[in-house]
Amino acid sequence: MCGIDSSTYLDTVWKLPNFPITEAYGEYDANYPKFDQELMICMSCGHIQLKNQVDPNFLYNIDYYAFRTQNNYKTKKEFEFIQAFLRKINLDSDQIRAMEIGASNLELAKFLNQRNSFKSFAVCDPLFLNQEKIDESGIEVIGKLIENAEEDIKRLEINFVIGRHVLEHVLNPQSLLENLLRNIDPTTIFVFEVPSLELLRRNLRFDAVFHQHCQYFDEASVKILLQNLGCELLLMELNKEGSNGGSMIFAFKKQYNKNTNILEHNSIGSIEKKFSELKIEIEIFTSAFKVLGDFIKYLPGRKAGYGAAHMLATLNYHMGGAIEVLDFIIDDDELKNNMSYRNIDIDIVHSDEARIDENVIFVPTSYENHRGLLKKLTEKYPNRIISGPIF
Repeated sequence: MCGIDSSTYLDTVWKLPNFPITEAYGEYDANYPKFDQELMICMSCGHIQLKNQVDPNFLYNIDYYAFRTQNNYKTKKEFEFIQAFLRKINLDSDQIRAMEIGASNLELAKFLNQRNSFKSFAVCDPLFLNQEKIDESGIEVIGKLIENAEEDIKRLEINFVIGRHVLEHVLNPQSLLENLLRNIDPTTIFVFEVPSLELLRRNLRFDAVFHQHCQYFDEASVKILLQNLGCELLLMELNKEGSNGGSMIFAFKKQYNKNTNILEHNSIGSIEKKFSELKIEIEIFTSAFKVLGDFIKYLPGRKAGYGAAHMLATLNYHMGGAIEVLDFIIDDDELKNNMSYRNIDIDIVHSDEARIDENVIFVPTSYENHRGLLKKLTEKYPNRIISGPIF
């Protein structure tokens, strides 16, 4: 069922049999689970989403789910983009009782709380299960799914909600937001950042289609979602340097007169056009990465990846297992030294400990910071570099 308009009229754009789990660091296991997956389009509204949801108890197991917000230059730039966006919607900061949904390790919450004179700030994330407390910076931590935090929302009198990279993980965004709107102050402003399907398509970042992201939003699907919720879009912007090929941030609130706006819709013709264009773009992506994988496999000599990416399993999948013919992967994060992946047979070595000579061939293996990696490689090593069609 479509997570935007509840239609059951969906068609398959891309079949992904035996698709691997991303972000699975740990000891290699040849039998680590894979799941059949499909990317689908709603033929009623044009929204793109996955067909299947892997059991969240497995997918987000706190012992294995590796993603945490990184404290680095790229992340800080993304946070500054969010802060600039908040300034444009003219929040009355000293009256704001804020809540962040899906706060990971509090990096964004601390950043925003330090730069705004909010009356209060709380975070809600199941990763904090059994860890409810007031953080040293004055942030209240609620270890629950937002669906179970109704009483906390009322107790804290929340009137501003922000979620960074949350809605794409949700099986039914429409239902989640309906519940929030039902239980929160009607004047509440909502701000969400999600990966942008427009930028993903433009940059051929189809490696960023993976099991954790159930939803793939573009401008049209956001507008249709808000229309169905009876909400008013306040502002929307694209961040070309955001995660997963680029992100989209939008703000909205309840609309008091639902009849004032013309209803958003996509025609059958425009949906069919989107369907056919997506299939062509995906075919270009898969063909290019298959050729890249074949080239890596048959090229003689020592080869090393640069960047132990969270999503490396999907790249390995699209490259036909070529990542596993590399000798090792170099990463600048000391915490990843001597680590591996549970579903990729490759070792990770810190850049200070890797044995590199001029004959080693490099393959950038993180496309979240592709240009940065290429810059490092060209400045640090006089080696050959083989790269994919990522812009």
